[in-house]
Amino acid sequence: MVEWAMAGSVSDMSRLAEMVKRPWAEITVVEAEGRDFRRAVNVCRARSAVMVRTAPGAGPAELARELVGWHRYLAVLENVGGETEQLSIVDVTEAERKAWRTPNLVLCLSSLETRETHRWIAGEPNGDGRGWALPMTAFATREGHWIPEHVRALALARLAPRPGVLVWDVCAGSGALGVEAGMLGAAVVAVERDAALCVRIVANANAHGVDVRLEDGELPRALRALPKPDAVFLARSTPDLVRACAGAGADRVVVMVSELDHLGMVRTTLAGAGYAVDGCQLSAAGFGDGPDGGTMVRPAESSFLVWGARIDPEAAE
Repeated sequence: MVEWAMAGSVSDMSRLAEMVKRPWAEITVVEAEGRDFRRAVNVCRARSAVMVRTAPGAGPAELARELVGWHRYLAVLENVGGETEQLSIVDVTEAERKAWRTPNLVLCLSSLETRETHRWIAGEPNGDGRGWALPMTAFATREGHWIPEHVRALALARLAPRPGVLVWDVCAGSGALGVEAGMLGAAVVAVERDAALCVRIVANANAHGVDVRLEDGELPRALRALPKPDAVFLARSTPDLVRACAGAGADRVVVMVSELDHLGMVRTTLAGAGYAVDGCQLSAAGFGDGPDGGTMVRPAESSFLVWGARIDPEAAE
């Protein structure tokens, strides 16, 4: 009898990649067994070509179920190495309905088109070496709907986006924070109901080569159908949204607070949901050119950030 684990050999993966004409430089390899399944799913949500080493209870159908809402195809090699080995390429809707023979391998694809890649390391996330907290000139935006670079820098540090995690960018505006989280390797859902801003989110994601899922429903109702996040950024501090984000089960929540009288409510809500809470006021004064050719300092702008890290009940005992 062929064991499931045999489908994870390098030669099996290489054959599957060759069958669908995908270069290794484009492919990330992940394990879907046990506690790694959710992280493997998030990598599939974030990257364009992911080889998944399947396991009992974490096969093509289970993977497809978690990818609903993302535009993905699954190339599934069934009965790997057997006499009846077969390759099927289906979308996630069809993959979820089908009973798959084991052992199998899955290559998750964002597109069926083959693209030339020139990466020095296989599966390297998107990014061009410019770092993070990019200037607002790097994004299409609208007056009053941006997050200053210094605020974005600290928010991203507290969210800790990386491969294998899912970030919600709630009240995303132009989507700059979510796009940068995607550039750092995370899977991202941007939630924004303003149609004009939604267009900008799509444009910014495309411009920076990241895959951001867009949700444009009414808040907070739109959050209920989303997969569980690892980190949440909320750009508005209204009580109903703070409660919804605090109750989403994320390990980390960051809230940008515009109203000073909302600070207490945000802190209390996060603490009540099981988070260790901290925060700060950020003030930044940019430089400019003075009339005499010197350097002038612009008026300072202040922002408030409140963040929470989930308390581990076992560690607290």
